[in-house]
Amino acid sequence: MDKKRIIYVIGGYDALDHNLREMVKYYDDKGYDLYEFNIKDPIKSLGGLYEFLEKGSVTAALFSNQVGMFTEIKQGVNLWDALNVPCIDIMMDHPFTYAPILTRLPQNSICICQDRNHMAYLQRFYPEIPSVGFLPHGGTLPDKPVMPIHDRPIDVLYTGGIAAPVIDRVMPDFSLYYFPMEKCGKEALDILISEPWHTTEEVIEHALLSHGAEWPDNELREIIADMRYVDLLATSYYREKTIRTLLDGGIKVTLFGSGWDKMDISSHPNVDFGGMIPAKAATEKGLDAKIVLSTMTWFKDGTHDRIFNGMLSGALSVTDTSVYMKEEFTSGDELVMFELTETDQLADTVRDLLSDTDRMQTIADSGRKRAEVELTWQHRAAEIDEAILSV
Repeated sequence: MDKKRIIYVIGGYDALDHNLREMVKYYDDKGYDLYEFNIKDPIKSLGGLYEFLEKGSVTAALFSNQVGMFTEIKQGVNLWDALNVPCIDIMMDHPFTYAPILTRLPQNSICICQDRNHMAYLQRFYPEIPSVGFLPHGGTLPDKPVMPIHDRPIDVLYTGGIAAPVIDRVMPDFSLYYFPMEKCGKEALDILISEPWHTTEEVIEHALLSHGAEWPDNELREIIADMRYVDLLATSYYREKTIRTLLDGGIKVTLFGSGWDKMDISSHPNVDFGGMIPAKAATEKGLDAKIVLSTMTWFKDGTHDRIFNGMLSGALSVTDTSVYMKEEFTSGDELVMFELTETDQLADTVRDLLSDTDRMQTIADSGRKRAEVELTWQHRAAEIDEAILSV
């Protein structure tokens, strides 16, 4: 069989580039021919691409969050369609984030979601996409020594932004809609906060129907996308509640991410706030943490890379749950999970863990061992290789 030849496209966002490059390490180790296409330098990238193409056919092009999938070689002509290259897009966020462009994907596209609900969403609302699938997040192997839990200076580490302070950037103009969108959005948000096991699309559709607003799926998907602020507000509510519960409970939290600087929480006496840091630096911070805390971005049947990054760093990973996570893990064995409805008790849980470093070390060691053998981005790349690239 001819050697596999893969293009991977970077240049959008630091975290996306970091994860994609982690995956490509697997293909490099396998001896595949690789070409990095950087959209920030399109002239140089196009020149190198044509040289790469002259050496043989391309197995596939890898993307993350559609970055680079709409490169045009001339007006109206998509580069990847012109080359007839299979395009594999790893979608790190909910599909409704990309609604304006999902109908314009290259013809030979495969969309991979990191929540099974997201996969179902695409299958229902975008049946024109040729193929969709599910692939959990992976984690990054550290390239520095792993210290024992009791030697780590950070009690609890959280690396993640909060959208609520800048929600006006995605808020629609409610006056443009003939139905009570603002009221529907409030009702949907209230349900998510009181019953956080629901998906955002589920409660939005329920609220719309309760007000007699009904559309075919190809129109409903646009309305849901316009109301995605509900998802961001629900996620922000529980992120803030989780962090504030720990801080008010006397637990020291080292906090990184956007948005927090616009809230009083960043100046709480128990917080060490460090602002924004690059993705690689965020994973390295886990090496100094006893506990790496995660709250997912309203992935109700999926994962988050913070969970596995924490496990791989040798810290104790503490995260909220999802259907998938509860299928794959038992709380207390390789990590610790909590329900969002039980966030009020989280400070007691974390305090008990911090008081028993032997127990934390046992759980962290088990988590690290499992993550190293099956939960890295290289393992996810191998899954893509077996399921897609080898077909």
